[in-house]
Amino acid sequence: MIFRYFLFIPMVMYGIGLSWLILSGEYPFFDYRVTEHVKVYLLFVAGLSVAGLTLMVFFKSLAKSDPASRAPPIKTLSESMINQMRTAISVLGVVAAVFSILYVADGGYEKIMLLGSAIDSVDFRYMGMEDIEGILPSLMELSRRLILPFAILSILSLNIYSSQPKHLVLSFLIIVFLAVSIVNLDRGPILMFIVLVAFYLYSSSSSNLFKLMVGAISIVALGFIGAVFTFLQYNQTDFSFSEVTDTVEAILINRIVLSPVKMAQTWIFDIMQQPLYLEFSRISILWGGDYISSRDAFAQYVAPVGVVGDLYRNLGSGFIFLAGILIGALFYLIEYRISRVSEDLKLPLNFIALILAMYLYYGNIFSLGPFAIIVFLGMAPTIIGAFVSQDGQTRHMGNADRTFV
Repeated sequence: MIFRYFLFIPMVMYGIGLSWLILSGEYPFFDYRVTEHVKVYLLFVAGLSVAGLTLMVFFKSLAKSDPASRAPPIKTLSESMINQMRTAISVLGVVAAVFSILYVADGGYEKIMLLGSAIDSVDFRYMGMEDIEGILPSLMELSRRLILPFAILSILSLNIYSSQPKHLVLSFLIIVFLAVSIVNLDRGPILMFIVLVAFYLYSSSSSNLFKLMVGAISIVALGFIGAVFTFLQYNQTDFSFSEVTDTVEAILINRIVLSPVKMAQTWIFDIMQQPLYLEFSRISILWGGDYISSRDAFAQYVAPVGVVGDLYRNLGSGFIFLAGILIGALFYLIEYRISRVSEDLKLPLNFIALILAMYLYYGNIFSLGPFAIIVFLGMAPTIIGAFVSQDGQTRHMGNADRTFV
């Protein structure tokens, strides 16, 4: 599921966008800048295909050879173990919520208070995250993009099998998540909130009609709310309903489908002469590099250009095929690891994998966000499995004691 739906299908969408770019007439046919883009894209997809065809067989045989490694359903666990898991995840979510609240209290609210003022639209657009010193912005981003969604979906899943569902903690986390999705007036976070709600409703229903309704309503919501925040993030408050409706198409087509292709073509393939080899990438701060902000002199080297553009920007065309194989292998490994988790807890992990896919499609692969998500998805199945195993061992010992007596 994760490889096919979260990685390969978006790359097909990218190919459609690239075809549109070629046929739009914006560039002459066989222009070297576009042909280089097409070549890099095809190399990357070829690498994904090799990984997919090879590892699909490998992981299927591995799953069949060790069926006992799949965790049992949550409903088979003891009530105390379900409560322990939910409490641990609730504590994690509350800590993330506290970091988010501290960020807002430390100045994160200032941007929304200045909405409608005389501040230049571009300056207003980039206010917020990089104006507050210290580690709070990074902790808030980690909370908003990773921990809060995971905690909310996990508690929703665990509440189903508990005689004492924790609605208060869940409501608190949802409210905080919504608030930090709005506070910076950026379009991306609020759209992710909508996607989370749609993902939960779609995944938790068995009715195809309901799923169709959720999909249709979500598309409309993404278009209209995305259009409203397109104006707000540039400090424009005097927009009309007709202007919003005119912007919906731009959101649904240009932003969701075509934006990564256009950004990669404009910022990478039109101007890049040689690879950067991660010199300006944000992930380089892990080994002592400088953090390049959105208003830095080198900001163009961290502009969100999608995985194809970012790989070419940092590695050149020579490593694209190998990168496709490695990224395809990574997604298949994530899919296999999640498949070993209890069916009921796949939902939050699948959503985090979806966030990773969105990072790769709309952002950059050599950034801190994807790195944090990959580490999280590598550790979370093991931690969840440890809870389940502990419950199984405890119940087995209890049964053994009763037998002995």
